[in-house]
Amino acid sequence: MKKVSIIIPVYNAELYLEKCLNSAFSQTYKNIEVIVVNDGSKDDSERICFKYKRNNNFIYTYIENSGVSNARNAGIEMSTGDYLFFLDGDDYIDENTIEELVSHDFGEKLVGVSISGYTYDSNLSKEELIKKIMLNKMLGSACGYLFKREKLKDLRFDTNTSYMEDTLFLISYLDSNEKIEYVTGPIYHYVSNDNSTTKSNDYDKIIKNIEFFLYSINKIQENNSGLSKYYDYKRIKLIESEFIKVKSIDIIKKLCNEYIVVSEMKTCSIENHILKLFQRNILKKRYWYIYIYCITRKFYVELKKKTRKLKKILYVSFL
Repeated sequence: MKKVSIIIPVYNAELYLEKCLNSAFSQTYKNIEVIVVNDGSKDDSERICFKYKRNNNFIYTYIENSGVSNARNAGIEMSTGDYLFFLDGDDYIDENTIEELVSHDFGEKLVGVSISGYTYDSNLSKEELIKKIMLNKMLGSACGYLFKREKLKDLRFDTNTSYMEDTLFLISYLDSNEKIEYVTGPIYHYVSNDNSTTKSNDYDKIIKNIEFFLYSINKIQENNSGLSKYYDYKRIKLIESEFIKVKSIDIIKKLCNEYIVVSEMKTCSIENHILKLFQRNILKKRYWYIYIYCITRKFYVELKKKTRKLKKILYVSFL
């Protein structure tokens, strides 16, 4: 029976961590090790982890806060499994997740489970995966997949970015002709954590976020060319997602005149009519149009989130 290392980076996840760890330790597949890397949490996460120390297959370490990529990389270095499975500290998995993944792992393919709230095709090529991620039809997360250690080799999460680092890792792992199979049945339950460090309406933080995700998209595009319109869509969409965090017209004005924003708006070619409107208004410096646009889009995004949560509740109630 091959060994699976479940690697869990944790940052201020006290509200969700116990459910996460219980789901890892209650797996029907028994040859596992659970590795928790506490990324400098300031809450009660460490005390919760200590409750599980009696488990012989539990490994815990604390590191100074340096981001999820460093935490995952530390977990990889500590792991001894034939397979690696990434689980975030505020998420949880069904009890048969690992067993189902291992039983489906044969041939040259990557196996994974669907993430709650998203519909995945049963089989995808690498190119199809990239398209869906760039069009926001799939999360580009590295969580929920069974990675083979022998294939992983020296691949690690890129610590130069804190945006789309999962997607970079996932796409770098895949061979050009490799298929991804999504196992039906078990679900990876994604939980939105408001303590997450990826949420900020601070101006400098927004610019840094834009720099990070453009770095990641450019790295992906370097080795996976020929999909320009999908990369351009993602660039504009991610810039839009940063704009809708803004509550001040003055910050909107500053952002509309930032070189990194203006240059992307000038060079990206997109077909989506709504994003075209966003793009055009930035280039024409229509600040109040952008401000109203952002308020409207923010309302739409919040409504979409609530709809997705309702779908998850209805899904669980019918099980």
